[in-house]
Amino acid sequence: MTDFTPPLLPDDVVQKFRTGAEEKMAEQLRSMTSEYGIQATTAMMIGFVEAMKAWSEEVVGMSIADALAQEKRP
Repeated sequence: MTDFTPPLLPDDVVQKFRTGAEEKMAEQLRSMTSEYGIQATTAMMIGFVEAMKAWSEEVVGMSIADALAQEKRP
């Protein structure tokens, strides 16, 4: 694994990105559930999570859990 480098953006900017992403993802999930149903939406989300895990390992160089733990260190 590589050393985790925190974002170079100020914390408030990072938080705005996260909040915006959460809001957009929640809206997408509502829309997908309405259009495709809960079973199909759940299957798509499982695929999305697997892709995120692979991306984190490849690009960040560590698991999402490790990156989050690293970020929370003082």
